[in-house]
Amino acid sequence: MAPPPAGRPPICLDRWRCPISRVVRGIEGVSYPVAGTPTVRRRRPARCRNPGRGPKGVPVDQPYHAVAAWRAAGEAGDAAAAVAALSPEVTLVSPITEQFTFQGRQQVRDLLEVALAAIDGITYTDQVAEGRTVALFYEANVDGRRLYEAQRLRLHEDGLISEITLFVRPLPALTRLMTRLGPELARRNRQPGLARLIPLAAGMLHSMADTGERHIMPRATPR
Repeated sequence: MAPPPAGRPPICLDRWRCPISRVVRGIEGVSYPVAGTPTVRRRRPARCRNPGRGPKGVPVDQPYHAVAAWRAAGEAGDAAAAVAALSPEVTLVSPITEQFTFQGRQQVRDLLEVALAAIDGITYTDQVAEGRTVALFYEANVDGRRLYEAQRLRLHEDGLISEITLFVRPLPALTRLMTRLGPELARRNRQPGLARLIPLAAGMLHSMADTGERHIMPRATPR
């Protein structure tokens, strides 16, 4: 019989009759059995190929502190606290138009101050997260009409919110919100003429959306 590999202690060949009653430990975490002792193999601790990191280098235990602060500020109607959770280069995509976005903390703060004054009773109901992308859902009221909003947040490497995309339903709630936000934002942007025009255009859109919601859509109910 071939001798044991170099560097390993000799193994008792008669495991049932040998008087030695100890286990001789070999290298590589293997215990060599003697005197009837069954083979015991030690398992090495599992190693993560990239400890503490997930897809695209995102920390597995992403804390989402900025998201929690953003939610709390929205429910409290505190625009300043909401802005503190944002990256300096934050971008907000409007649910109304693709013609422009709000860039930077100051522009987003102006929007939030107007929006939080117009929207009542914000209550976040759901949060779904994967890596640096978070989806939030809340319910609220605008001028007595129920409003539902979904928010897609993207986080910067430092954990602050760097991108916000908003989705609002139903359509009458969105058009009503437009009539509330548009004029005030135009005034803040030093566009008094536009501030007078927006209520007329938005009012027409809201009237059409509201009429359709109340009188036309009920007739299209699936049967």
